[in-house]
Amino acid sequence: MALVKTIVICFLFAFTVFIAMLGVNWGHKGSHDYDPNQCSRYCHDKGCYHIEKKFSDSTGENWFKLGSEVYRKNILLLKNNGLGLSYKEINLLIYVLLLPIIAFLLLFNLVRKWKYQRR
Repeated sequence: MALVKTIVICFLFAFTVFIAMLGVNWGHKGSHDYDPNQCSRYCHDKGCYHIEKKFSDSTGENWFKLGSEVYRKNILLLKNNGLGLSYKEINLLIYVLLLPIIAFLLLFNLVRKWKYQRR
């Protein structure tokens, strides 16, 4: 019974994150054209160039530039993967299938250890 309860708790956490992800993805009706005033799907495809306009040194511009560079490299790695998969396929494989499974297993073990420590 404890195992079932642990699985249900983990599933509820994962489901909540999944619902939030759906809301974000369906709520944004962006185009793939560059918009100098705001981020669009262009920023997803090519990397965001709005960082300099959005943030000043006082708000941590260097951290945002680093994050933007990591994001750009992530997009390039996904597009140029060694498996011969398209960007869409590798993106779904990693971010929709592989990482949630890893996160679920880690959370499952954490909740299980936490429950056994409480005894």
